[in-house]
Amino acid sequence: MFGRLLLPMKPEQVLAVPATALTRAGQLAMVDVVQEARLERRTVQLGRAIGSQIEVLSGLVAGETVVIRKVR
Repeated sequence: MFGRLLLPMKPEQVLAVPATALTRAGQLAMVDVVQEARLERRTVQLGRAIGSQIEVLSGLVAGETVVIRKVR
């Protein structure tokens, strides 16, 4: 048997980036962050997908600017 239970909870704040901001290399997920007029590539740990956004668990701080790639 299989069951699923959904419990209503208080809204939570999460840090998320558009999926188009991510670059993947094997199992690594990275984003390019703008730092002092330069790009810095950072490895991030990802959480769940929220629509077209992906939750970032670590590697990025709220308020930082990330580069979004154009979808082909």
